[in-house]
Amino acid sequence: MRRHRVLGTIAIALLLGSSTVACSGSGGPTGRTITVPVLWAGASADGEVQSGIEPAKVTIGDGGAQFTLNLDDLQAKRTGAQWNAATASAAAVATLASALDPATVDVSYRVTGQIDGPSGGAMLTVGTLAGLRGDTLRRDMTMTGTISPDGSVGRVGEIPAKLRAASKAGYTKVLLPVTNLRASGEPSTDDMVAYGNSLGLEVRGVDSVAQAYEAFTGVQLIPPGTSAPGLSPPVNAAADATTRGLIDRLRARVAAAPSTLAGPERSIARRELASAETALAAGDLARAYGVAVDAYTVLARAEGANKVNDVIAASGVEGARRSLRADVATLRARAAEVLQTGSQVTGADAVAQILTPSALGWTTYSDAVLAGIEDGLADGSITAAGLTVTGAAIAEQEASIDVFQADALTMVRSAPNAKVTTRRPPAEFLSGYTDFLVRAGKANADYYTTVVSRGRSVTTDGNGQPAFTVLALRALSAEAESIPSGIQTIDDEIRQSALAFTFFVIGTGLVANTSATGISGSAIGTDAVSTIDIPGLVRSVEEAAALIDVYAAAFVGRSIDTGSPMWSSRWGMGAALALNGTGRDATGEVIAQNELWYDVVAMSSLWAATTP
Repeated sequence: MRRHRVLGTIAIALLLGSSTVACSGSGGPTGRTITVPVLWAGASADGEVQSGIEPAKVTIGDGGAQFTLNLDDLQAKRTGAQWNAATASAAAVATLASALDPATVDVSYRVTGQIDGPSGGAMLTVGTLAGLRGDTLRRDMTMTGTISPDGSVGRVGEIPAKLRAASKAGYTKVLLPVTNLRASGEPSTDDMVAYGNSLGLEVRGVDSVAQAYEAFTGVQLIPPGTSAPGLSPPVNAAADATTRGLIDRLRARVAAAPSTLAGPERSIARRELASAETALAAGDLARAYGVAVDAYTVLARAEGANKVNDVIAASGVEGARRSLRADVATLRARAAEVLQTGSQVTGADAVAQILTPSALGWTTYSDAVLAGIEDGLADGSITAAGLTVTGAAIAEQEASIDVFQADALTMVRSAPNAKVTTRRPPAEFLSGYTDFLVRAGKANADYYTTVVSRGRSVTTDGNGQPAFTVLALRALSAEAESIPSGIQTIDDEIRQSALAFTFFVIGTGLVANTSATGISGSAIGTDAVSTIDIPGLVRSVEEAAALIDVYAAAFVGRSIDTGSPMWSSRWGMGAALALNGTGRDATGEVIAQNELWYDVVAMSSLWAATTP
């Protein structure tokens, strides 16, 4: 059985070493331009694979414009959606990683050539960070890889062609995603280290931007060996109470579940209830809570699907559509109430205020899914064949809003940080991140629509079932456009930041997972399936979990209790470990991934907010 390993190199987490440039008003060396060698490869009109290097220029300004992209060449304009997605993700992840106030970040990109999609994201992120920090990149090195919200570097295609391009251009070192060290597509070139050697290249694998940054700059940002703290007594007490409460809920729901439920869900829930109880008795709260979350979700899905099938049998397809629309309307009204009350931070300290948008991800994510379902039922995107899984998806969102959300908010409020202050009032600080993450989310949504979906409205997966994440992204795109500019009240800024966090996570995640880990379907309303690379997904999750631990250790030096994201990370990993080897491995990893992406964004935001 796989064990959660802390990768040694993650301890150089670049996100924590950036305070050296965070003291100036603009946040870094302005007026500086760095040329970033972005590898690309793609098929020509006749099907021949072509490859090359685009020297993208990254300029750090001082106008607080956040980020802009200059597509001044016809060839670059033809791949505008790819460049927008790659640069927007790079700017967002680099800003999160830099400990800078996003309102002061001004990054512009100038490109003249093509790109093959999000595979330039990691290289652009490294270059952007170097520009923000004032570090120098090695001239003999380039890299390829996608970038995820947590800074992990993901799998890409056409590696042999990209290595040939690097060698031809005179580079001697190339960094690849670890999962690309053994590539496919050219049978005679399976071992990329050996193939690189044959071209005069030193090829290395990296899991994260942190590792890549050290390789490019020689800067070891945090010394290895720092260990994460345990949960503080108040946070541990809250974790114990929420875990016992969830197991009690699960026990009652399992007892009430009808024996007529179709499929294995009832037996899975019963088995996992026993596993959660065993973990709780052994004092392993994280595993107990993670397993209980999965079991409760599985059972809720089954009951939701059962309900739809009963309505179809009694009232037909149209009756089921009416019932689903009514359920969605009720839940969306409830979600609005939860967001309204959850964002009211009277009595909450500054740390809790910064962390609340991430905690509200349970509801913003669910509301986005529900909004997508609402649209899909109205425009016919959800067909009769998708009604059963839609019922399962709605029931899953109900569990998130009514059960898991309350637990997350309890955990945020449990950590004592009354004496901690932020560099600016939380409302002002969150406003900058909202604007930044919305722009990044929109760029990735546009890329998915125009490139991945090739301009078609792809709202079903390969099996003809609703693609709920795509529907959710479409709904979020419209909602994000309505967020007002300027600084609002803290309650408003928390709600808007929560939406922006989710927009960024869904948009970037949909692109990254599609290309890097091959997550099939939406993993909503049903289990996740990875069609490409479970090991790559596992490594990404483990990198993010290790990064959370590095953050937590660093926050101890600031006397800040980050128990809420620490707990979220640990129970997410508890779920992943519990499902490993059960045939539902991808589901466990996706549960952890969803938690960890929010946790990394929350930790990096808090680090920047509390950097002097």
